[in-house]
Amino acid sequence: MAPSDVPTPRPPLALEIRTGDPREADADVLVVTVPVAADGATSLPAPLAALDAALDGDLAAHLALGRVGRPGAATREIPTRERVAVPRVLLHGRPEGGGADAARLAGAELGRALAPLGARRVAWVGGAEDAPDVADALLTGLASGAHRAWSEARDDDRPAGVEQVTWWTDAAAAERLAGPLRRAAATHDAVAWARDLVDAPANRMTPDDLARAAEAMGREVGLEVAVYDEAWIDAHGLGALAAVGRGSAHPPRLVVLRTPEDAVPADAPTLAWVGKGVTFDSGGLSLKGRDAMPPMKGDMAGAAAVLGATRAVAQERPDVRLVSVVACVENMPDGAAYRPSDVVRASDGTAIEIVSTDAEGRLALADALRHAASFAPDATIDVATLTGGAVAALGRGTAAAAFGDDAGWMAQVRDAARASGERVWPMPRYEAYRTALASRVADLKNGGVKEGSAGVAAVFLERFAPRPWVHLDVAGMGAVETRTGTWNPGATGYGVRLLAEVARDVATRGVRAEGRGMEGETGTEGVPKDG
Repeated sequence: MAPSDVPTPRPPLALEIRTGDPREADADVLVVTVPVAADGATSLPAPLAALDAALDGDLAAHLALGRVGRPGAATREIPTRERVAVPRVLLHGRPEGGGADAARLAGAELGRALAPLGARRVAWVGGAEDAPDVADALLTGLASGAHRAWSEARDDDRPAGVEQVTWWTDAAAAERLAGPLRRAAATHDAVAWARDLVDAPANRMTPDDLARAAEAMGREVGLEVAVYDEAWIDAHGLGALAAVGRGSAHPPRLVVLRTPEDAVPADAPTLAWVGKGVTFDSGGLSLKGRDAMPPMKGDMAGAAAVLGATRAVAQERPDVRLVSVVACVENMPDGAAYRPSDVVRASDGTAIEIVSTDAEGRLALADALRHAASFAPDATIDVATLTGGAVAALGRGTAAAAFGDDAGWMAQVRDAARASGERVWPMPRYEAYRTALASRVADLKNGGVKEGSAGVAAVFLERFAPRPWVHLDVAGMGAVETRTGTWNPGATGYGVRLLAEVARDVATRGVRAEGRGMEGETGTEGVPKDG
């Protein structure tokens, strides 16, 4: 990537669904996936008898050894010695009865096994003919496990990733699996782009770079795009967002991507997605420690998730009207930077006392949420790497902390999380969190507490969010340092599949808001508010 470039979507994962004899496959490797029972037993499906015969019984013989699919031995390589067209077969096991979650993990192990082989073209006998959701999960896992993180190294000699998958099956299964497999491939392309955005170094991903990447993507997929600069932000009173960017040589941007009015039915529900795009967070004058700072190039993982999901939904075209708002800003400590003790005004006039300039994400989101409210959405989700409190509560690479003001909308988001395999865990918004934001000189403070910080941040955002609303704190999910689940080290693209699944569900069933707050909470959670 040249210094003036911004990450553009990678070439799409080419997917072909074929019927017939996989012995004819033209690929670098033929993957044969077989179910593995709880006791470790495996058997060769009857349709593969001809392939096994061509390989002189090697498939059945290796399965009889009982090692395929065990931890640390998910695959077994068999050279074909020109007995079939492909040079090697990779036997691959997936847990039987484990559902989509287990299939995603099995697919990721396969992707990792393919990487050192340099296999660009993969033929696959997938073993999921009667389970479209399992086929979707297998392909999703493979794409994630084979993902090569963005690199600018001159000596980057890693093997190329998987570029083409040909899924071999029978005619009846091909019809069942075509939709889920194609959707999984397209969603993977959006996830891979989101991962590249997060992995890019901060000097290649300034607020303007992120805005330009979003604009290029939006125009490519046929969305209406608006990119607002610092003059517009100041003129329209987005004082919270402007304050965060004041200390940076790279001024802030506000990006809005919208589904064209004539692209969906007039009565289609409107979804608003809002992403935190802090392209680097030094902490401002409340400077972060040395070790905490390098990962802060990924403080825009929420924005990347929103942009990736926006791309996926725009290409899939479910009957939803999408409004995606991304606040792009860099938090730096020069002489113009905002200070602890300053009071700034958000676009709705709310006066905010600055207690910590390292609680900047909620300030940027406050103005972005109010801008999203101007489109009168039927439901809203914001995504942000917001607090260390979410990591302390749930760990890294486990689940996002989810806060919401409506039980029905929260349930709908949780259903989508289960379907996508991107977990969320609902968290409370207690009245004590609101008390922690009380200010003597303004309407509220921007934080300043350690205990319960994720909940305090959530109730801060609630003041600005249009109902019904869910806030996803993805601080522990945007990137991982070691192999975690289906992810290799680096950015995860977490949230893209989840948001895309939300859009599909809303297109089918509408927004299922109930007009009441979360069970067990106290205060005014169930009381509707303006906006």
